[in-house]
Amino acid sequence: MKWAVSVLWLLALPGTTALADDVTGDLQCRFRHKVEEVSSLEAMPRAIVKYLHRAMDESARPGDYPRPKMPEMAARGAPFNATDAIDTSLSMRRFIRAGRAGDVWFLWYEHGGFIYRKRIAVFAPGTRVVARVDYEHENPCRLTDAIIEGGHRPRGAPDPY
Repeated sequence: MKWAVSVLWLLALPGTTALADDVTGDLQCRFRHKVEEVSSLEAMPRAIVKYLHRAMDESARPGDYPRPKMPEMAARGAPFNATDAIDTSLSMRRFIRAGRAGDVWFLWYEHGGFIYRKRIAVFAPGTRVVARVDYEHENPCRLTDAIIEGGHRPRGAPDPY
C-alpha cells in the first residue's frame, strides 16, 4: 500500500510543473482599458520595482530562521521554484505580464512554493498597492479591469509577495 501512495505522489508531480508553465491564456486575454504593456519587471517605474524588491526580500524570510537570499523575480518563461522543492539559485516568483492603464500600473506573476498561485498586483500612482489578488481559472484581464475601475476591494491585511 505504501508503494502505491508513493507512485501516485510521483505521478502528481509533473502536473504541478505543467500548471506553473501554462500562462498562455494569461498572455492572450484582452483588456477593456487601453493598456501599455511592458515585457519585464525592470521596465516598470523605478519606485514600484524598488518597493517590490524590498517586499519580496522581506517575504522570503518568514519565521524565526534565516533563509538564503534568492533572486526576487524570474523573467517570463525562465526557470523558478514552482514547488516547495527549493533551489536557492532560483526565484520563488516569475513574471507573467505587466503594464499600465493611465497612471495605474499592474503586475501579474507566478508564486511558487507549497501552494503554487498566480497573482495580480495593482498600484496607484507611486507605490500604493490598490489590490493584490490570487487567481486560478479567472480571466486576469477582466480581474485587472475590475480593479482599475474600482470594482474590487482588497480583503483584510495584505498578504506577502
